[in-house]
Amino acid sequence: MLSYKTIIALQCISLLHRANSRGTTTSELKTRIGRQHSFGIRRTMLAMIQAGWVVYRDNGRYRLTVDLHDKTLYDLVMAVDHDLRLDTHVAIGPLWGSDAADAVPNAILVDDNLGRIMTIILQSIALVYLTETPKDNQ
Repeated sequence: MLSYKTIIALQCISLLHRANSRGTTTSELKTRIGRQHSFGIRRTMLAMIQAGWVVYRDNGRYRLTVDLHDKTLYDLVMAVDHDLRLDTHVAIGPLWGSDAADAVPNAILVDDNLGRIMTIILQSIALVYLTETPKDNQ
């Protein structure tokens, strides 16, 4: 459900959080995350710079500028992707049995339900902090 860019952003901020004030380079991120190419990392880091989460220093290192204790997964999705997209493909398949006569739609997303589904997802990810405990609970 999370975009490729958001997943890379999660991996990058985890590494940046560990690197603390030292920061890290694109090639270090690429190696630590296990990506073959750095394009996706650079594109994601650019989005995070534009959102004010990261700065790029003259020494070629990225540094985290936000306190992750105050940030949720929702905040990250909005910073990187600017919205949350739900795949609305209709999936129809057998719920039980293998005979076509027994086949029943098992995952039809009706337009009326999409709003409710999106609300539940957004409310859920707004509760997932990027660190173990929010700053208020420390």
